[in-house]
Amino acid sequence: MKPNFCLTAIFALAALMVALPAAAHSPNDIDPNALRSLVQQSAAVVQGKVVDIDYRNSEPTREQPNGLPHTFVTYAVEQVAIGSLASKRLVLKVPGGADGSGGFYTETSAPTFARGQQDILFVLGGKIESCQLVNCADGRFRVIDGRVYNTWGVPLVEARKQLRFGGKPRFDLNVIEVPRPDFEQLMKRPEAKARIEKEGGDIRALRKRYEEEAPKFYTVNMAQQPSEDSATDKFEEKPAEPSEKFDQPIAAEEFLKIIQELEKSIGKPRQKVEMANPKLKFKVPDPKMELLKAERVPRIKISDEERDDKSVIEDEKEDGNDLRPTPGTITPQPGTVIPRPVKPGIRSGTSINPASGTTTEGEQQ
Repeated sequence: MKPNFCLTAIFALAALMVALPAAAHSPNDIDPNALRSLVQQSAAVVQGKVVDIDYRNSEPTREQPNGLPHTFVTYAVEQVAIGSLASKRLVLKVPGGADGSGGFYTETSAPTFARGQQDILFVLGGKIESCQLVNCADGRFRVIDGRVYNTWGVPLVEARKQLRFGGKPRFDLNVIEVPRPDFEQLMKRPEAKARIEKEGGDIRALRKRYEEEAPKFYTVNMAQQPSEDSATDKFEEKPAEPSEKFDQPIAAEEFLKIIQELEKSIGKPRQKVEMANPKLKFKVPDPKMELLKAERVPRIKISDEERDDKSVIEDEKEDGNDLRPTPGTITPQPGTVIPRPVKPGIRSGTSINPASGTTTEGEQQ
């Protein structure tokens, strides 16, 4: 019985390794041209179901010696609203995913996937970049019971005049399917070593049973949900009524019809959708660092009358412009150009005397 108990503990550790921190996401901002922009950038708009998921790392770089994880998600295409596809299967590449060593990398602007999910996708065409969806997360809409939600589970209640989201979000939609860690990765964890040493058991037998019986994928909910305690809290006052009531989410058929109507005014897509291939190596360039260049901000010119006004002097002093003459210096006449201070060995600029009209070349310091 000990090996069975130990194997159960190993399964629990595997689930612990892929547990992800909760993340809350807000709905898209209301933009009257948001849907039109999505359609304009799309090479195809399709509805399909997730049937397979692969995770691959990009090629190692100096900044990312292990590469960056990416998700290759396969859809069984059910309907093509605009554009065309070469196959009823669509494979897309999206940043983020399992790193192959028990960890998981996520991007706030990228969606996550699980098999069985049904979506409406706005797919980019041409060369495959980091994410093949238009604006990444914005280009994926969830379909539940024939109704449309954004990628975070917020209901889409209007689409003809503008993309408008509102109503009770579906926290249960924010799930991700994560592959089980390798047995060797589990054995590197101190908890697993301590459990095996305490309970005993043959390592080789445990590995075999783990590979045969442990689920190949774990489903993790990424959204913040109300705790059981908060759900049972009792308040003396009645809960506040929502400031705005929303209609039910629009139907997927209606959403696709609106998209097709927009295409008639925009025109047919000019690019073709390229199929991602998880078996091919790919690179993600390291981010480039650019030096910030300081620029001189010109001082505000004021009149002689303002120069004597104490209130103006105090205001300018607060802004970092001290207009009071320094003792021992001569206030130049209006129109005189003063050479800028220069470093030793650098020739100064040319000064102009408006009275005589002569110019004086700066001297070597």
